[in-house]
Amino acid sequence: MRICAKDAISTLRIEDALSGSTLEIHYRLPTTEERQAVVNEQLRKEGGEVINDFIASRIKYGLRITTGFRAGDFGRMEDGKAVPMASDPRHEHYYADWKDALAEGAGDVLLRLASHVFDSSVSLAKREVEEKN
Repeated sequence: MRICAKDAISTLRIEDALSGSTLEIHYRLPTTEERQAVVNEQLRKEGGEVINDFIASRIKYGLRITTGFRAGDFGRMEDGKAVPMASDPRHEHYYADWKDALAEGAGDVLLRLASHVFDSSVSLAKREVEEKN
């Protein structure tokens, strides 16, 4: 059942080839305005020139809808050592700048989240496809 509420949180599980692990990203559903902004910001004109900001737009809005991640799925370097990160302020590894860390080191994850939420969150049911053929 899809929960139609502003405060509903969903989780996307993805296989990360770079770390060899499964990552869990928590996100909220985008607003209609955010859905439109993703499209509007992908291509724009500046001084008569067309600028392709597809990736920047996806990362920006993927990050905007991200509400957190499973503790330890991401890490950061501290004093030359890899340490786990958490987005939950109650967790011992909470890192206040977790969104900045994701933007800097997990753009591919944010792109996949944006693709999932903005482009492929729905599809025709198998029965609907068969009836049309």
